[in-house]
Amino acid sequence: MYRAVTAVVTTATLLAACSGGSDSNSPETSPTSVETSAPTTETTDTEPTATSGTTAPETTPAPTVAPTTTIDEAAILAEAEAAYLEAFQVGKEALRNPDNPDNEALLEAHYTGPNLETAMENLRLTLDGNFIAVENTENPSFAQVVGVPEFVDGDQGTVRMAVCEFNSDMIFE
Repeated sequence: MYRAVTAVVTTATLLAACSGGSDSNSPETSPTSVETSAPTTETTDTEPTATSGTTAPETTPAPTVAPTTTIDEAAILAEAEAAYLEAFQVGKEALRNPDNPDNEALLEAHYTGPNLETAMENLRLTLDGNFIAVENTENPSFAQVVGVPEFVDGDQGTVRMAVCEFNSDMIFE
């Protein structure tokens, strides 16, 4: 399953799943590179003039290179992948510890849009039903990115990746 995810150069978070549709989140990054050159002073060897007997050094300003911004695409894609995997863990932990008062803030920090709505609904259902998810240690839940994340249509603001989520948590009342 492929999902498109928004990745802004300054922010990045991602969510994808084997069973879902297209959602977006924002991960953070802002790699930049700035190059500048200071003026240089050159001394020239010239004949002494008849009036002064010496020559003054000639100062020539070096051209200043305009600051440039470069985007490390591999770093953005890696960060998007890491953000997705972190969000998956946060969602699992919220359902395993539904009484944690920080759950809503954690979910809001890792999810947006329809993914946030679904994560909050799952938490609400868990609390309302007095349920708890327990990790199956013999067959643990996991999420794995399969394939290489890529920018959608060359847009560095949207990342697509294929992800498989396996959820084996046991639900108890």
